[in-house]
Amino acid sequence: MPVPLPSYDRDLITRRLLLLAFPGLTRTQDRVRREVFLASPTNGTAVMAEAYYTRVRGGAMLSIEHRLSRSDTVDAAYYRTSSDHGRTWSAPVTRSTGERRPAGMWRRHPRACHLDPVSGRAFRV
Repeated sequence: MPVPLPSYDRDLITRRLLLLAFPGLTRTQDRVRREVFLASPTNGTAVMAEAYYTRVRGGAMLSIEHRLSRSDTVDAAYYRTSSDHGRTWSAPVTRSTGERRPAGMWRRHPRACHLDPVSGRAFRV
């Protein structure tokens, strides 16, 4: 008769490994809270927003917000900065997402910011 294997709980193992590696941590689930980052300003407007660190050390961050009323275009984009790990944010700065030109419509959809840990430089896509 085969011996039953112990059950595998990835989350429990991860928590135990973190506590062993960083004994000063409190229980992870006590420190994580669920909240809305940026709420939709009106019905029918979707908001996609993300935050990125822009420096290897310190709390400098950039938030990119996109507002959409259709699925295929970004109506508006806003950038905000924070110097305290996202606890507070600057006033939003509007970024152009489209412009009519003689050859057609030019569109810009800001998507991401990446931080190079070696050089310490951040770049936006």
